[in-house]
Amino acid sequence: MSRNETEARLQERQRVRDMANLSEPSFAAVWDNPEDAEYDNL
Repeated sequence: MSRNETEARLQERQRVRDMANLSEPSFAAVWDNPEDAEYDNL
């Protein structure tokens, strides 16, 4: 694997991590609610 390919893979992995971190507040807003808490207790 060339250096450019390795660097591209590392950049892609970082982008994926960044997008996951950016999406956390949105998912938390959806999942952190009373209805979901009741479902979790089933």
